[in-house]
Amino acid sequence: MTDPLFENFRSYIRESAGDVRAAYDWLLSRPRFQLVPRWSGPTPSGKPQHKRSVAFTRPGGTKGGYYSFIVNRESLLFYIRKPAWCDQWTDQRHALRERFRKRFRENPADEWTIEVRTVEDVRSLEALSEATPYPLRSATVSGT
Repeated sequence: MTDPLFENFRSYIRESAGDVRAAYDWLLSRPRFQLVPRWSGPTPSGKPQHKRSVAFTRPGGTKGGYYSFIVNRESLLFYIRKPAWCDQWTDQRHALRERFRKRFRENPADEWTIEVRTVEDVRSLEALSEATPYPLRSATVSGT
């Protein structure tokens, strides 16, 4: 990844949260989609750009809207958005709840969020996504 924001976001994760850094690196190394880092969201004082997020886009830069994650100090908040979950992801809802328990939530915007802390968490998401039209990685394409 050549965008300097990727390294900026990585360095934001606490060094003591090494497993989270490893999960971040894993997500960046294995995408099927293009990854676009960006600052987003207003701060409580109205200033923009306080959230560090990475959006998954379709090849060619077309916004896919299926997945993204927010980089926090001690976790990644992974989003599965309605365009993805309204298809075969709904069959995976029980498995997501079972695997992630209290770290799996559904929000009012019809998004599912999963708090990711380890590479194993990312591998679980990848495995569950293989049964959907929007797998997180492609077996025929290595990391970018």
